[in-house]
Amino acid sequence: MKEYPEFKRLKSINQMVTYAPSQSYWKTAFDKTYSGKIDTWDYQWVFTIWKHQGLCIIPNQNLITNIGFGEGATNTLTDSEFANLPTVPIEVNQMSHPSNLVLNKEALTYAFAQFYQLPSWWKSKIKSLMKALYQGDFSKIQTKLKELTTMSNL
Repeated sequence: MKEYPEFKRLKSINQMVTYAPSQSYWKTAFDKTYSGKIDTWDYQWVFTIWKHQGLCIIPNQNLITNIGFGEGATNTLTDSEFANLPTVPIEVNQMSHPSNLVLNKEALTYAFAQFYQLPSWWKSKIKSLMKALYQGDFSKIQTKLKELTTMSNL
């Protein structure tokens, strides 16, 4: 990511995504990856794709299984809803390739909301937890933490 400072200076993220929360998320992710605060390959991969104005295709059906979760994983030590998903075999002779490829910013915004953004109900629960912490209401804190733990397992 040695080219990241120039990418950041030119505000190139804004050319790829127009949704402000997404811009903020990716700027923070790239900043932390560049500075070494995050040790991951996927943010570096997204940076490389965007730096070279590349595109990614998301198939309608799952073609691979991600086994990189759990005890033996490098970074993702807990299970995930995306781990070990069933796959569908690819029918190469039935594939159709579009003649023109363009960035679908609406799809990018949708994907961000689905995979990276906290749901609004989480935000309200966190706010109420912070209020209980501020007020020193320890019984309420315990209740709010249980609610958040239960919700995170959904």
